[in-house]
Amino acid sequence: MEPLNDFEIVRTGSQRGSALLIDSRSYKYTIKFKGKLSTRWTCCKRSKLFTCKATVIQTGSTFKPDTEAHTHPSLSELLTSSNVRVEIKEKATSHVFTSPQAITNGV
Repeated sequence: MEPLNDFEIVRTGSQRGSALLIDSRSYKYTIKFKGKLSTRWTCCKRSKLFTCKATVIQTGSTFKPDTEAHTHPSLSELLTSSNVRVEIKEKATSHVFTSPQAITNGV
């Protein structure tokens, strides 16, 4: 298992526009709880039949994985696709009368 050494928060990276945490192995997390001192991120892989219980605790700029391991494979190139989605959303919001094709071609 690769060590977790790099995390990146993608602002408005989720499909519903909330923050998304992506680690160096391409697992993604959403905010479960945000307190004054720390934030608990939980794995995004959930459905009616399956829930991954992996979590990460963020204190300031420090990220610490919890004891639960992921129960599914990671998604490659997730960080790149999330950043592209955010960039397209920002361009579409600021250039309302530009065609979708022109917006996506510029990314």
